[in-house]
Amino acid sequence: YNLTLAGASFIEILGVTEVAIGLGEATLFMQKTVKEVVFGFEDKLLKDLGIFMPGLPTTVQLVYNMSERDTSTPSQISTGRANLSDLGQYTEWQGYTSLPFWGSEEANTVNGTEGLFFAPDLDKNATLTTFVDDLF
Repeated sequence: YNLTLAGASFIEILGVTEVAIGLGEATLFMQKTVKEVVFGFEDKLLKDLGIFMPGLPTTVQLVYNMSERDTSTPSQISTGRANLSDLGQYTEWQGYTSLPFWGSEEANTVNGTEGLFFAPDLDKNATLTTFVDDLF
């Protein structure tokens, strides 16, 4: 686990961890299904640590819960009608033509496709860009 220790001392966290493992409620190694790992499972140890760290997420998952996404502000993607090489390129993401999150203009640029398709007749040496909205 990669936990932020704000709000709890190392000794408190170590104590809860040792007690949870000692009681058999938590283990250092777990056996989980692929579905649980990808889409999430509640971890007993994280739940116990929540006593000392309110707000600590108790679910471990690899894939962000798509049902929690903001769908009220649609993104815009080029149809390629004006320029076929722009097919599938993001022109706006959730109302942003440039993002306010990162430290550089290049990192805040909204460009690329979502990665599922690209314009036809690509040059094999062309640089392909993708916009990964899972980072937000």
